[in-house]
Amino acid sequence: MLALRIRINDEEPVTGGAEDLGVISAGVTAVGLLGNSSYPSRPDERPDIFCQLSGATARKPGAENEHLHWVKLRFLNVGDRVVIDIVETDSASPIVDSTVHKSRNKDVINEDTRD
Repeated sequence: MLALRIRINDEEPVTGGAEDLGVISAGVTAVGLLGNSSYPSRPDERPDIFCQLSGATARKPGAENEHLHWVKLRFLNVGDRVVIDIVETDSASPIVDSTVHKSRNKDVINEDTRD
């Protein structure tokens, strides 16, 4: 299976993947005062930096799909190192959280208008 492996600093890597995935995502996000010209929304505001590793299943019709998390929300600090590898593997790390995906309205997408 195709998977993403994330390593934070020198910690053991976490591999996100499953045989029934349709989406997998890993990333780092920083929000807040990020530059000298940023204006705070509150006096004590400081940047929040975090990473995540998650995915969504693509199961056959009639089966419930889920949002899966291997790294749900991991806060980081300046100087932390995050490495993301794209890998092929037969196994993944344990899922730390999952929620049932509400079914989408298939009428929203008109196949004839896709580019």
